[in-house]
Amino acid sequence: MAAGRHDEGDRAAGHEAAAEQRVVIFANPIAGRGKGRMLAERLQQRFEREGWGATVVFDKPESADDDLVGPATAVVSIGGDGTLRAVVERVTSGGKREGPGVLVVPMGTANLMGRHLGVGLSTRGLEERAVAAIASRRIVRLDVGRFMSKVGGVEALSVNGRRGD
Repeated sequence: MAAGRHDEGDRAAGHEAAAEQRVVIFANPIAGRGKGRMLAERLQQRFEREGWGATVVFDKPESADDDLVGPATAVVSIGGDGTLRAVVERVTSGGKREGPGVLVVPMGTANLMGRHLGVGLSTRGLEERAVAAIASRRIVRLDVGRFMSKVGGVEALSVNGRRGD
């Protein structure tokens, strides 16, 4: 068979494999001046068209059930740095387990983590890029630590990692 061509059997096998894949989309609905909600819904539709199970969560990540988060192949975080921190904490059980890969869609005020990771802020073509990124399984592993300051009650997340790991 020529490269790039697929018959019905190939398509069916591809959808069967995709059907086993689950993505959970955590979104701050007011992120990006309200674009977070629309983007999450568009991403859900796109993943479902590709045969993935996709669920959108607009509530705080800590309220998501284990039955939803546990079997996730990947997670999408749409929002700012606070949303990302809460999503990572939830899917890793506070750092007690590795958890699924998290695709960062920065839509906050500062987007420090998105900038650190080199994630672009454009949402043009995001649905296609998100599906391709998660399907490729290219993961950048980061070391993450959480610390509290006794002075002023400051909470911070420290991240260390290399792109391309």
